[in-house]
Amino acid sequence: MKKEEIQQKAVLYQLLQKHLENLRQQALQNEGRFLEIQTTRHALKDFGKAETNTILVPLGNGVFADGQITDTKKVLLEVGEGVLVKKTVTEANEMLDERENQAKAVTGKLQVEIEQAVDQINTIAMEIEQASKQ
Repeated sequence: MKKEEIQQKAVLYQLLQKHLENLRQQALQNEGRFLEIQTTRHALKDFGKAETNTILVPLGNGVFADGQITDTKKVLLEVGEGVLVKKTVTEANEMLDERENQAKAVTGKLQVEIEQAVDQINTIAMEIEQASKQ
């Protein structure tokens, strides 16, 4: 293998390493999304069972205000672009099911892409190593 080909393989190796890191970051973000869905599902399970309707409302950056829940049968659900719609707890759980299935599908795709990237990186690394020995 010529020196120029080795350099091209080295550049490709670096690009694949960056791609792999990007895929791993996406997988971590998706895992966070999945965990948030699980936390929300748990909160909805206990939503109507509270002995008091007083809650802490997060305002941001660790600041909270006291609030009151006036309807334990319905919640506001973000459907995208900051748009909120009123849904029953059952409907909200169904939407969470859909979001969880989407997150699982993304996880599966990312795992396949990560495995492919790792295989490509290993192949290129072996090619570079063999070429450098010649």
